[in-house]
Amino acid sequence: MIFQSPGDIVFSIGGFSIYYYGIIMAFACFIGVWTSYKVFRCFNKDKNFEEIWDFAAYLLIFGFPVSYTHL
Repeated sequence: MIFQSPGDIVFSIGGFSIYYYGIIMAFACFIGVWTSYKVFRCFNKDKNFEEIWDFAAYLLIFGFPVSYTHL
């Protein structure tokens, strides 16, 4: 039995399309930030670990353009 690819687009709303790789990339970013939050909280019990969520937004915004310039 041969399986066919479902295509690139998950669904579209108007002219805006949601792609599979976008969902996977968002999930990977969330898992990475969540893991760093858990590790930091485990080893630094006396510090403010809520700042990781604030700092993660800046890392994601500035991290993606830098990673695509090296391709």
